Amino acid sequence: MGNKVLDAAEVAKHNSADSCWVVLYGKVYDVTEFLQKHPGGAQIILQLAGKDATDEFDPIHPSGTLEDNLKPEAFLGTINPDTLSKATSHAEPESKIELTPNKAPSMSSLLNLDDIEAVAKKQISKKAWAYYYSAADDLISKSLNNTVYRSILLRPRVFIDCTKCDLSTNVLGH
Repeated sequence: MGNKVLDAAEVAKHNSADSCWVVLYGKVYDVTEFLQKHPGGAQIILQLAGKDATDEFDPIHPSGTLEDNLKPEAFLGTINPDTLSKATSHAEPESKIELTPNKAPSMSSLLNLDDIEAVAKKQISKKAWAYYYSAADDLISKSLNNTVYRSILLRPRVFIDCTKCDLSTNVLGH
């Protein structure tokens, strides 16, 4: 069934735990068997069942997630993009990204973890920020990363000219 072109009305019929289809990146997947295995719980997938879930999926999942977790037969086909716009999503629109990559400060100008967090918070959607900041995957790693980054004490700030240093000294007048 993988080469089939499906319309949004057909996908929308599969919006329950008994038959759950989602659209991701223009492709239709049957995720019914995966519902109970999803680390975030079945409910989050069921909220998007029968709809295009790309906007919800993309900011949170790394590349390769679909391939690693779904069987090849879960791919049902592609969505007809003309019918997709007719299917309405109940998701609230995400707030606009405040900084574009061209306006974001360079990493070399960020002095500490707090600076990096402030820029990251403006670069990604509120939902993605909530996911990452909550350390939903591994709170131990997040805590350890914060501890390690905060323990770096080297601050390369020298305010006097030290390019010409005289290391000579006098011992007992010599």
